[in-house]
Amino acid sequence: MQDVLRNLQNLGSELMLQAPKSGAWSIAQCIEHLITYGHHYHPLLTKNLKTRSMAKDSSSSLSLLGRLFTRMVDDRKKTLRCKTIPRHRPTLRNSPAKIISKHLNQQEELLVLLRGFQGYDLSQRTLVSSISRVIKLNPLDVVSFLVTHNQRHINQAMQVLQCIS
Repeated sequence: MQDVLRNLQNLGSELMLQAPKSGAWSIAQCIEHLITYGHHYHPLLTKNLKTRSMAKDSSSSLSLLGRLFTRMVDDRKKTLRCKTIPRHRPTLRNSPAKIISKHLNQQEELLVLLRGFQGYDLSQRTLVSSISRVIKLNPLDVVSFLVTHNQRHINQAMQVLQCIS
């Protein structure tokens, strides 16, 4: 995925900002949307990792909500679709190059977090969802959602590239 992002970074601002049709997201918007989720979840995952009060166990499993949220953003499932909530809508305040760079940094942060969580039971702690404070997810739910969601929007960005090329 990082190779794909690095290739997108070399496209130039004009192509990165071009939407394939009215109302559709550009490549930069697809990536910036992902950054908003990283801004919410990475600090929570980091804090969770630093407390390290989790039991050592590798038998974690997704919760029912975690499975639902992951399925909602899985391109291959095409089940439930929902509108992007305002806090996660891309604003394009940064240049496309900065957007790609920030997302690459977030991907590296996520890899570090995943290595840190290795061997711990991730299903016993809860994190507040970015959608509502009422919705609680465990770290494994969040990681599953983030990875699947990232893949979905990277695929979307690649489809945009095919349309505008």
